Amino acid sequence: MFSTTKGLSALVIAMLADRGLIDFKKPVKEYWPEFGQKGKEKITVEMLMEHEAGLPVVYDGITFDLLRDTEALDRALALSEPLWEPGTAHGYHALSIGLFASALVRRVDPKNRTLGQFFAEEVADVFGIDAFIGTPSDQYHRLSRPIHVQPSLLDNIHAFSTNRFYRYIFLTSLFQSPSFALLMDIMKNCGEVCEWERHVDPDIIRLELPAANGVGTARGIAKLFGIMANGGEYDNKTLISRRFLDEYKYDKRELTGDLVLWDMPIRWKYGMHVIPEVGQEMNLFGSAGLGGQIGYADPNKKIGYGFVSRYLSPQGLAFIDPRSKYLQESVLRAVKKIENQ
Repeated sequence: MFSTTKGLSALVIAMLADRGLIDFKKPVKEYWPEFGQKGKEKITVEMLMEHEAGLPVVYDGITFDLLRDTEALDRALALSEPLWEPGTAHGYHALSIGLFASALVRRVDPKNRTLGQFFAEEVADVFGIDAFIGTPSDQYHRLSRPIHVQPSLLDNIHAFSTNRFYRYIFLTSLFQSPSFALLMDIMKNCGEVCEWERHVDPDIIRLELPAANGVGTARGIAKLFGIMANGGEYDNKTLISRRFLDEYKYDKRELTGDLVLWDMPIRWKYGMHVIPEVGQEMNLFGSAGLGGQIGYADPNKKIGYGFVSRYLSPQGLAFIDPRSKYLQESVLRAVKKIENQ
């Protein structure tokens, strides 16, 4: 699911907050004392989950060996220094946000579970969600192999002429803007971990990278976000309270430029990507992933969207990908037809 995994990770942190184990307004160091160094002393859980901590780059870089050694990983995370003053701006923490979130989960969860273990036991098993963060070996035979599609010249021309996001990418890359340089630093920092073809290896997909290597079915992701779109309860069980869902739904802050994502105006709330809808009272919320993957809740229509594909579209991000855009339009037509019956 690539970065659609971030929506699942954000849910885990919100569930822990819902249970009174985390306070978004408190500094991370209150739960993880070693974190409070190198200029990170005042970073709150909220800043961390909303990509405002200035920590998209991890000290000495991310490797598969580091993911296998939680003690070494935690040291590297604790030694990482903010690249901008925390709380003053947001910049997409493409891979690091999941690692920081999982380290936090292990410290506040009474059972000291990893983020992936918490998701498996408290979400997937309880609510019947066919998704994993850290894919077990006995599920490996179900895993499809992604196809990375290189855009043609016509693809690029079409994207540039029809898509504002791609114009941002082209122009910031052409003129080597600060956001382009920062993104290159992030890609260098993640090294082998960003070689996505490596993630079809069963020994690697089993590792937890809670911002980027989740695996799931479209039906499973749609069900999960559908539960959130309908108040957080399912089969007489509560996934998350309406109090936190309302934080996603009614967040009315302005969209502001992201320091990493080519200065695109965007907004996060506690780790969820929040999308205001014209003419609608409530926001869509969830997370998009590389190549066109999506997982979003639409509380206005009370539906959840899930789209995953092994064909990684060069235009794939959120509802920009023509496939998920047409899916959304088709679903909304169906909902309108039902409402009119």
